[in-house]
Amino acid sequence: MIPVLILAVFLSGCTVPTQPVCGNFICESGEDSLTCAEDCGFVGDGSLATDLYVETIGVGATTGIGYVEVIRGPDVGVPSAQETYNEGETINGLIGGGSYAGQEVSVKVVQIIQTGPSSDSYEATFELYDSSSSLIDTKTVSAGTNLASVFSSVGTTLETYNENEFIVGLMGENQYSGEEMSVKFVQVVQTGAGNSSFIATFELYDSSSNLVDTKTVSVGEQLNAVFLDSSGDFALDTLVRIYTIGVGATTGIGYIEVAVLR
Repeated sequence: MIPVLILAVFLSGCTVPTQPVCGNFICESGEDSLTCAEDCGFVGDGSLATDLYVETIGVGATTGIGYVEVIRGPDVGVPSAQETYNEGETINGLIGGGSYAGQEVSVKVVQIIQTGPSSDSYEATFELYDSSSSLIDTKTVSAGTNLASVFSSVGTTLETYNENEFIVGLMGENQYSGEEMSVKFVQVVQTGAGNSSFIATFELYDSSSNLVDTKTVSVGEQLNAVFLDSSGDFALDTLVRIYTIGVGATTGIGYIEVAVLR
């Protein structure tokens, strides 16, 4: 059982590229790359003013509970100042910036994920909340990241899918032009002990729930560029780009993050 996370971020001027530019997105001609990255919510814009460094991401050897060790900016380099939080717990006493200047904000440790077969390939998903407990942004990061540098008030639209769930509201092309299509996330696959990352299998269905095509892809690929109809032409018109493939480190459930341009 492995879930899939899906990340959709599409604001003015930003589209998803084949080659990563401006983070994982590319800008329209003439737009400054940093401006585009900020517009797309891929770099911090000061919504979290408190420097909060993720020092360690792991799973308790005896408890099986995922945890992170963080340290606040002024205390970097002081081991005794490290704070430990388990999955589901909240880091309080943080200060917002930008649109949230002066507010006390909080960060929730959502889950620890494993992005590859190696036991040291952990990342952690965090959510930033304002003083009214409204979600501002979600980010999945590795150890060594300063959360203040990645949280953005622009935010991201994160769609999360588990195995056997469907991405719906997609449009077909060529033989399926005008049809509403859906994509089923089938499973996360480990292709071999030597590989550093996971791949995932997806199935494309037409409006009558008939199977059109099956593909196994890796992070960075676009499903609309791999699904084919019976004539060998592209069958999916809607852009769906795989952003993350992982497995919950404590749940064993796979997931993906994808960008969907409907």
